[in-house]
Amino acid sequence: MSDDPAEKTVAFRGGGFAPKSRRWVGFVVFTALILIAEWGTRSGWISSLTMPRPSDVLETFRELYDSGLLFQHLGPSLSRLVVGAAIGASVGISVGVLIPKGLASDSLGISEVPSSPAL
Repeated sequence: MSDDPAEKTVAFRGGGFAPKSRRWVGFVVFTALILIAEWGTRSGWISSLTMPRPSDVLETFRELYDSGLLFQHLGPSLSRLVVGAAIGASVGISVGVLIPKGLASDSLGISEVPSSPAL
């Protein structure tokens, strides 16, 4: 080190990247959204046709669980979910495979399809 006043040492201030765990943020945001939805539906700001009150949904859930009807309704709902996801995935994969080959690009009106050397 020289005695030149122009050269001054600066202390290292960086601490590096050390992320902190903030698991509580998700819970706080979720709770805030539920409270806003409850307030909005009770005050009339959100129509009950658009979204039911979260407290009414919880009450209905408890009633269905206590009566045993929850699982009778859950089975058909989950089967519709799986069937819909399977149909959507198969259509998406089929179109995704056909477009680079040029088979679907002409019928869909897509004029420029980039070549796919991997296929």
